[in-house]
Amino acid sequence: VLRISGFVVKCLGLLLVLSGTVGVSTASAGYIMATGDETPMFYAGTPDNNVFFNSVLGTGTSVLVHETVCPACGPNLSGYYDSLPGVTSSLVSGDITAGLLSGVDLFITGLTGGPLSPGEVTALEVFLDAGGSLLFSGDYTYSVAAVNSALAALGSGLSLYGPPLDSGTWFASVLPDPLTAGVSSFQYGYAYGVSGGTPLFLR
Repeated sequence: VLRISGFVVKCLGLLLVLSGTVGVSTASAGYIMATGDETPMFYAGTPDNNVFFNSVLGTGTSVLVHETVCPACGPNLSGYYDSLPGVTSSLVSGDITAGLLSGVDLFITGLTGGPLSPGEVTALEVFLDAGGSLLFSGDYTYSVAAVNSALAALGSGLSLYGPPLDSGTWFASVLPDPLTAGVSSFQYGYAYGVSGGTPLFLR
């Protein structure tokens, strides 16, 4: 795992390294994760996608899901997290600010509203340095440019790349990592690849 100032960078959701599906990078204390597919979020409550998303949250108790591409994927993931004992999750949109991120452990965004502003980059840097974890979710060709711009601005070393692969729903190969412990299967769909970081799943 690459450590960058305070966050961990990993390839997640469907981060393709060569032919991977999810990638992660490390910041100071939290994770930066990137996925080229939101389908895993749609199946957040099913085995073993649920095990993985539990690991992503860890001991955290507060989740925000911000501007996802897939109309059902963000609500499904937020609803899953909100169903866990002691965990609260909300769907949000609009500007990313320090106030929005206050008290949040895991922030998930597809950046469908466009690229981050300089102020939003700063807010996310402070969030990561305080131990928050961040998941960027590109999907098909939507918001890929905005996600890649954000990943570069945060120094993650991750990026999404096309063309998208594997139309339909598939099960990824699971790579050993603390975030994938206990995961024997992982559903994904039409995915952009992810380069950089630590791959968690392969197509």
